[in-house]
Amino acid sequence: MPVPLTSQRRAVLTALGLAITVAWSPGATAAEFPGTKPIKLVVPFPPGGLTDSLARVLALGLSQELKGTVIVDNVPGAAGTLGVARVARAAPDGYTLVMGISATHAIAPALYKDLSYKPVQDFIPIGRAGQSALVVMANPQFPASNIQDMISLARKAQQPTIYAAWGVGTGGHLTMESIAHHAKVKMEQAPYKGESGILQALVGGEVLLGTGSVGAALPFVKAGRIKVLGVGGAQRSALLPDVPTLAEQGIPFKSSSWFGVFAPAKTPPQVTQELSRALAAVLARPQVIASMRGLGLDTETVSQEAFVRQINEDTAAWADVVKVSGARFE
Repeated sequence: MPVPLTSQRRAVLTALGLAITVAWSPGATAAEFPGTKPIKLVVPFPPGGLTDSLARVLALGLSQELKGTVIVDNVPGAAGTLGVARVARAAPDGYTLVMGISATHAIAPALYKDLSYKPVQDFIPIGRAGQSALVVMANPQFPASNIQDMISLARKAQQPTIYAAWGVGTGGHLTMESIAHHAKVKMEQAPYKGESGILQALVGGEVLLGTGSVGAALPFVKAGRIKVLGVGGAQRSALLPDVPTLAEQGIPFKSSSWFGVFAPAKTPPQVTQELSRALAAVLARPQVIASMRGLGLDTETVSQEAFVRQINEDTAAWADVVKVSGARFE
């Protein structure tokens, strides 16, 4: 038989309910963030790559800055979209983050018809962690020293100009497709599994043209084993200051490959603000700057608002390139 509620019991239960509500409210949780619970930083690619290497540098710094534990969790698959989709569905509490890149957050929406996440609606950008311009590379014997010379040779050729990239819809492929579109020349991709394969093919003369990141290309440039004809991005790379951008050479292409930390949408503002503060502090550390430069990354920091603008601008720019390239996956 139910026990009648006296005024005293009502008061006790009401107080208990209020206590439970306060204990589990977003504000109370955020105030204690991160506490003893570890934060998982998902890398949507296998271990050993550039994204993974950067994530491990940041995880160590964030662990120190937040006085907690940040672990890297590699969830590769589907060109990075598998891991990103998993984080989009994670609890929005700040304990599951993702290391997103321009390919997963700016290119993928235009590339995949049935993408299982929406970069803008499903995520909150915590901050940009670095960027690396894409470069057009060539074997030293290639008879061109810049993009316009390359275009002139392509126009004279009887067949499409072959270049090495790492697959349809990747940044390297779309960069070369943008050049081909604006210059009105025919170019054809020879797909390789990654930058290491492309660089080996260029050095060995298997192909004469290719695309890659500044960081991957730099050791080979210094050794005289390859040359760089042009750099993507809005400005010249600090690591290759003598190489003009594509825009300087008449190709209106200014997008870069960037890396950012994202949290699921609806993560409490107090938590995202603390994460943004911690990330900014980590990126300002001299040892982190040195590590990033060692990876060939641009270490210029931008505000959270500027990063959001870059994402929006790059998403529109890549959508145009995907459209003209015909690379969309149905």
